[in-house]
Amino acid sequence: MTKLSFVSLALLSLGLGCFRSRGTDDPVDAGLCAIPDGFVCCAGFGPVDSPPGACPFRCPDRTRLVPASECVDPLDGGLPRDVGPIGDAGPACEPRRADWTCLESFLAPANEPFELPVTFDTCGCCPSTTCGVDVDPDARVLRLTSGLCNDDVCDCVGCNAPTARCAIPAIPRGDWRVEVNGAPAFVLPVEEEISLIPPPPACVRYAAPESSCEATDPLDSQPEPTSEVCIARAPSSAGLVARLVNDCGGCASEGTCTAVVTERFTDDLPPGGEIRLSPTRYFSACGGACPPVCIETERECPLPTLLPGGFYRVYVHDELVLSFNEGDLGEDPSVGACGTVAP
Repeated sequence: MTKLSFVSLALLSLGLGCFRSRGTDDPVDAGLCAIPDGFVCCAGFGPVDSPPGACPFRCPDRTRLVPASECVDPLDGGLPRDVGPIGDAGPACEPRRADWTCLESFLAPANEPFELPVTFDTCGCCPSTTCGVDVDPDARVLRLTSGLCNDDVCDCVGCNAPTARCAIPAIPRGDWRVEVNGAPAFVLPVEEEISLIPPPPACVRYAAPESSCEATDPLDSQPEPTSEVCIARAPSSAGLVARLVNDCGGCASEGTCTAVVTERFTDDLPPGGEIRLSPTRYFSACGGACPPVCIETERECPLPTLLPGGFYRVYVHDELVLSFNEGDLGEDPSVGACGTVAP
């Protein structure tokens, strides 16, 4: 019998968001929450609520709403930093598409606001991030615009993948398509009630964008064949990734790759759990014939946080591939626990 604990989505607000309804002239209902007159988003502070009575407005990460006369921003040569309406990523960071989302329980609550983290596959020292949110309730689509600032002013020995947190307004239950910086990324389940046994932790790496064929849906994918799997430290963070090799790829594009970790509560094996990987791929609707020779491809799928020293078994499309102890992986990203998939 499985017993899972649920940890709700984090409530730390780092992004921007406002529900965009249709057919209204009210600025709050329309999501056109402009920055209040006489105020600016000033660097060097944390986000705070709007002044009393103002249209709801939140500043980007690492900035705070203050009277224009009180802001001196050293990053902008002493000039106040301003931003546009909510729903825009804001000029504080250049737009950059995030790469994956990890949730401690892969389920979002319906009919209440929540935050959706989006992570960048790069090293960060003290990065600032932004995330704009637009909601299309009729199509059940969340359109996110992620941004990442340059943090060259910092000097760090470690490497951490930056994460932006996108403020999502209350949305109804159902499966919602998530688009990140204009391209379909993954599908997010949203439920009205969280059961006593919620879904386990999971990470999903976004589908690669299709830039040349509008008829192609990157989320209309199929399971990707895998010949080898290695679990190792991620170069861009302190976490783990699964490296999956397809010995005859090269023709298709990467779809989503989902990693679900189910904790083990039985005593027939040491503490740990099961890691289930579901890599997918899609073919362009406008593409030609595949090359007659096989081309090896490799991709990385991030993993949720594992129990230190835990014993884990790894499955690809429900086929057991390998087992390992988390404590035996070491810190070298080039060394990991590997297994081959039976042909």
